[in-house]
Amino acid sequence: MIRNLGSVVLGVVVWQVAMVASFTLMWLALGADRSFQPGIWEVTALWIGFALVAYAAAGVAGGLACARVARADWARALLCVLVLAGSVWQAVMGGAGTGMRPEDVGMQEAAANAVYPAWAAWLNAVLGPLAVLYGASKARRPGEAES
Repeated sequence: MIRNLGSVVLGVVVWQVAMVASFTLMWLALGADRSFQPGIWEVTALWIGFALVAYAAAGVAGGLACARVARADWARALLCVLVLAGSVWQAVMGGAGTGMRPEDVGMQEAAANAVYPAWAAWLNAVLGPLAVLYGASKARRPGEAES
């Protein structure tokens, strides 16, 4: 039981670390000008494209990490539910950005204020759990022989 719960915690940590690392690299590569529409907090199509790839990759990594440690299927399912809940929460809450965006904006301020189109936010809510399931399906379970 402890191993399975630990695998879920590991999956969440890997998912979050992958997200932070991906979004940090995206921010460093794109900056404010290519991440946001001119003068406002709405993200660009370029940012959305990279974000969807990052979100999927983080889900796969989290699912893979969880499944490599877990002995029970419910651990993978719980990770999937947690990713779904977090993704739905983000889609419902949306970005806090309103009004004009300043020229010089830091990464944390950008993350807190970024406004995604509703379709992209809800696509993340579907994509994240599916990516976790895919990653989990690719992992060998402890004690399983290689094929």
